[in-house]
Amino acid sequence: MNKGLAATMNDDIPGINIRNLPCSLLMMINLYSHYKHLDKATEYLLYIIKGSPYILWIQYGKIATLKNREGFEIRSFYKCIEQRDLDKYNGTNDVKIADEIFIAI
Repeated sequence: MNKGLAATMNDDIPGINIRNLPCSLLMMINLYSHYKHLDKATEYLLYIIKGSPYILWIQYGKIATLKNREGFEIRSFYKCIEQRDLDKYNGTNDVKIADEIFIAI
């Protein structure tokens, strides 16, 4: 744990403000959607940030905290190290969306 230091041991990630994570991730999803259509079947979004692969898992459905309105829920966001995640990048093309940030589509 960070022992109350309000800091993280993770590297800084361009485009992600750890103190405003929901808005930062929403911005990343919006940027992604300008280049690839998201639909109810979309499960994950692939990014390359500072040369490292990241995956953002999402799920479409009813969201209880939004009075059961339908929409995308963010499930997790992390740097890919497992082969099963890295394999998702096979056959993709990289599109630059911001400084040091690419999406793999």
